[in-house]
Amino acid sequence: MSILDADKMASAPLRLSRQRVVIITRQLTTMVQAGVGLVESWEAVSRSCQDFSGRTLANRIVRALQRGERLSLALSRQPLIFSPLYVAVMQVAEETGQLATCLGRLADWQERDMLSWRRFSSAMVYPACVVALAGALTLALFCGVLPGLLESLEKGPGLPWITRLLMSLTWAARSPAVWTIALAFAGEAFLTLRRIRQHPDRWARLYGLLRRLPALGTVLQNMALARFCAGLRTTLAVGTPLMSALKLAGQAADDPVVNQATQTLIQLIREGEPLHEAIAAKPEVFPRLMVHLTAVAEESGGLVQLLDYLERYYEREAEERVAMMQTLVEPFLLISVASLVAAVVLAIFLPLYTSLATLAS
Repeated sequence: MSILDADKMASAPLRLSRQRVVIITRQLTTMVQAGVGLVESWEAVSRSCQDFSGRTLANRIVRALQRGERLSLALSRQPLIFSPLYVAVMQVAEETGQLATCLGRLADWQERDMLSWRRFSSAMVYPACVVALAGALTLALFCGVLPGLLESLEKGPGLPWITRLLMSLTWAARSPAVWTIALAFAGEAFLTLRRIRQHPDRWARLYGLLRRLPALGTVLQNMALARFCAGLRTTLAVGTPLMSALKLAGQAADDPVVNQATQTLIQLIREGEPLHEAIAAKPEVFPRLMVHLTAVAEESGGLVQLLDYLERYYEREAEERVAMMQTLVEPFLLISVASLVAAVVLAIFLPLYTSLATLAS
């Protein structure tokens, strides 16, 4: 391997799963609280990592700290692993000397966020598997079973419309040209979506349509609000100024609609509006409950405690919606599969019944 290749590998971007980042943060919290130095803590993380990416990340951080760099600067060089909120909290920790406290808050926030995503993902596994299995069986039916049955039916204008439709779908399922066109459209849609994601305004408008779906939209909104409250609580608790905390919380929400609305909040607060009135200016993003409770918290000085309550409240709301979705999806899928089977049976037996009736007469 040449020196140039070694340099490229040493600076290549790394990726770690959310779970690995949470584990590393918790390990650092435990060691820093026990009085272990930063360099020694990251060296211990490197020794405990079984995967290449985690070990490489820890070694890079160790080398940066040994060169005299600040931890926040070293973390900022890994944007695919550490979010801007994570880096900002580390900057506050370095300025205030509360590294153990800040790491503990980050670990708590990441663990709760990961658990929320796990609940949502696990709730969607069963419906996704059922849909995938139903799609595979339907494709096998149209490509392998139905062609032989349909060939025995008499072709002509006398066939029922549902039988002619079934014949057209069977032909399309076995046609290479149709599959080529479908794959071309799917590829173009994927590239178009990637281009849209590069433009925040267009991506926010498209994501806003997704948020308007009857059940899924409410889940996405509640999860985004929970992450927004968690990010704002974490940054304010460690002493981050409100403007910076709002910006980081908007990014932590992982929702382009909330992130765009946060920019409006920042602008209104700069113009002198209190936080609750700025939130009230975006009623399509922030519910009225959040406005009223924020007004009370601003008067009493308990904003951090309120954000913790709101985070847990919206997490519970999202979990209840996901459970309701899971309950409704199962009968919907059952009815859909039963309707498909009934339509296929009807399309096959209608012409057979007509032919038998003609022969009998």
